[in-house]
Amino acid sequence: AAWLDDAFAVEKLLAAGTEVDIRASWTTDTSYGSRFASVTALHVSVDAKAERASVALLRAGADLEAKMSQVEMGYHMGEGSYLDTWALAQRGGESAMQRLKELVSTAATKSDAGCLRIAFRGLCSRL
Repeated sequence: AAWLDDAFAVEKLLAAGTEVDIRASWTTDTSYGSRFASVTALHVSVDAKAERASVALLRAGADLEAKMSQVEMGYHMGEGSYLDTWALAQRGGESAMQRLKELVSTAATKSDAGCLRIAFRGLCSRL
């Protein structure tokens, strides 16, 4: 949902009890691929430039400072880094950093639209 910028699906998963900062790990290829660890949905949405999903995650309290790791395998064995959300955005240049700051500001603005949309579909137990 985060990769596809599906904010409704993100909100639905969060309303169903999925932890906003749940971590995932995977390896793309055990011989020559990359290993990713402690990746959150916010890491994925920011890296994919999925703005609506990023705002939904930030409104739910996603941790901007959470670090993920990326390590290369094969010929580049051991090369890698630890990245937080800001470092991921920085890979896209100054404009991407500015856009993340704007998204953080947007997310800080109180909005009940997501909850109302979920309630409309019968998924928000708070209403």
